[in-house]
Amino acid sequence: MRKNIFKRKNFWKEKLKKAISLKLVFILLLQICWPTTSFALTGGPSQPEVQSFEPIGTSDMVDLFSGDFSYNIPLFDMDGYPMNISYHSGITMDQEASWVGLGWNINPGVINRNMRGIPDDFSGDQIVKEQNIKKNQTLGVSCGFSGELFGLDFASFNARLGIKYNNYTGVGMERSFNVALSSSNKYGGSGSVSLGITSSSDDGLSLQPSISLSQSANKNQTGAKLGVSLGASFNSRGGLSALSIAPSVSYNMANAVNNQGKSYSHDVGASLGGGAKFNLMQPTYSPNLDFPMGNLSITANLKFGAEVFGFTGSLAPGAYYSEQGQIKKLSQVLRMDT
Repeated sequence: MRKNIFKRKNFWKEKLKKAISLKLVFILLLQICWPTTSFALTGGPSQPEVQSFEPIGTSDMVDLFSGDFSYNIPLFDMDGYPMNISYHSGITMDQEASWVGLGWNINPGVINRNMRGIPDDFSGDQIVKEQNIKKNQTLGVSCGFSGELFGLDFASFNARLGIKYNNYTGVGMERSFNVALSSSNKYGGSGSVSLGITSSSDDGLSLQPSISLSQSANKNQTGAKLGVSLGASFNSRGGLSALSIAPSVSYNMANAVNNQGKSYSHDVGASLGGGAKFNLMQPTYSPNLDFPMGNLSITANLKFGAEVFGFTGSLAPGAYYSEQGQIKKLSQVLRMDT
């Protein structure tokens, strides 16, 4: 009897451990795909006078929840608009004093305006912008590896590891891994699935899964053919950033003609395709003055291959240098005519 009770307890403990583990894995994946991003909801810090407002009719001197003391003194009435001075205890470490003292406040009211780009009242004014920045230089080296097993082209993978130096952000790491699976059947259908994983010290972890399907009317890949591909992009710092869908329609026709023992063939084909991409992390538009920039990019790559016991692999070391800089020191003038 005791053994059965002991076994039951172990059974429920194992069940509880599995449930907790699955929950932790779900929370981890949720934070990777849809992280909690903090957005700035204001235009910046505001004065302490506008952070608190005390109605003139307040009569409770003690907060029933926290026990903090508050006091309200009416001052005068201006054309039906009352003015009062109030005091609140519970001073915090980062609290600033208002214009009438620490803890005291006179709030005559405030009008806030959230500005995006240039104010609306800039009509007929000139805005002069000067820019002089140093060059943005990046130098990096990397090494990639890809391979196939026994010549099976339905499965392939490649990986790359690199290190870079940027004069703005310093030393960083770059890692990427891609795997793809493809399949086809004798009825003219085919499909492929791929997953790309990239990680860098600047942009975080990114996942790019995609899937594509196609079906032909005939086994010999002639006639009408329909296809569709779906893709998405996830980022550990931005969450789900993009969704894409691309349908396609094509028609191929092949014909062979025998004339005096000779064989001739001709192919006629037409295709129609389209696609749509939804950017979920697109920032809002703000007016800006752009300056002409110069770009320079140099890339060098080598590739070595070998086959050992049915495994075909290749090693691809490489290096790159990129540079972006202002062509010359300029100033632009924008005239606001609204």
